[in-house]
Amino acid sequence: APKSFLDYGCGSGILALAAAVMGNSGCAVDNDNQAIDSAVGNRDFNQIDADRLSILSVSDWQSKKNSLLGSFDFVIANIMMKTLIDLRAELIEALKPDGTLVLSGILVDQVAAVRSCFDEITFEEPVDKDGWIRLVGSLR
Repeated sequence: APKSFLDYGCGSGILALAAAVMGNSGCAVDNDNQAIDSAVGNRDFNQIDADRLSILSVSDWQSKKNSLLGSFDFVIANIMMKTLIDLRAELIEALKPDGTLVLSGILVDQVAAVRSCFDEITFEEPVDKDGWIRLVGSLR
């Protein structure tokens, strides 16, 4: 069944595009105008309907997020550790109670710090790809 997603720090939108191509719908958010332009261009090039994939600036997200919090089956954030930690509450609040959180952009020596910060998430074993870690977990 299609799921809803939030890709926070979407960059070019590649993760959001992959999720949308797989039949899901959601939002992609970034604070960089060039990234937003790139994500919109990639969405349009791949003929993904804007109703299935909204691409928002952080300020647009901030104005809409209260109506969207708690509504995503999965939340993806591929961003640097400090930003992940700064966004902890917002990323968790965006999840449905049975939702999945996917964090990446984490270096091997940062895993413990990220895991301890996200203490309300039960993470699976980390996945290491050339020293970069992906953490996948769900609310406890």
